[in-house]
Amino acid sequence: MAHQYNDYIDSVNPGLKLFINILIVMAVIIPAAQFPFQSWLIESVAAPTPVPAFMHAGIVNAGGIILTRFSPIFDNTFAISILLIISSISVLLGSGISLVHVDYKRQL
Repeated sequence: MAHQYNDYIDSVNPGLKLFINILIVMAVIIPAAQFPFQSWLIESVAAPTPVPAFMHAGIVNAGGIILTRFSPIFDNTFAISILLIISSISVLLGSGISLVHVDYKRQL
């Protein structure tokens, strides 16, 4: 399906393409609870145990699905670098938080 849009994608203004790629980064990092937007996921674990499990399976994985689905147009190296930096910060921050929290649900 994406191959039919390749000609159109190639003809788009590079500035507009960068803006679209930045919007894709935002659409990916918000449901995936990456660095600046992780607080909603941490607060949601106060709910009973099945609720965070379903939320993780449905919402958090949506970020990866969105990125996979839009991968034909997600080809700007600047946007990919931003996503890589935000993901790296999220990994380091998440690892550090899991070391200091005593609540096991919040560690996960």
